[in-house]
Amino acid sequence: MIGLQITLTALVLSLLIAVTFERFVELVDRRAAARISRSEQPKASAASVLEGKIGGWLSRLVPGYLRQVASDLYWASFTDGKLQGRTPAAVFMRQLLITLGVGFAAYLA
Repeated sequence: MIGLQITLTALVLSLLIAVTFERFVELVDRRAAARISRSEQPKASAASVLEGKIGGWLSRLVPGYLRQVASDLYWASFTDGKLQGRTPAAVFMRQLLITLGVGFAAYLA
């Protein structure tokens, strides 16, 4: 009878220790994963910050156009890997620069 009590007590204690360590390791891993993911993020460049601000303004000014550009970028990224990191704001700015360049060339011609 005493052997059964010792066995059950050891089993309960081992389960309690296992549950405690499992919770502790889970908590430690979650914090470590957050620190590692933050440190692995690239530093935001001035262009990406500006692109984010322009994207915010454009989403308020022409939301339908940006949704269409975002949809086109989604499907275009399957055919051309270079388009995967592009944002609708970057596409809009490129289109704007091309338009200004063609207009200036036409003005000079």
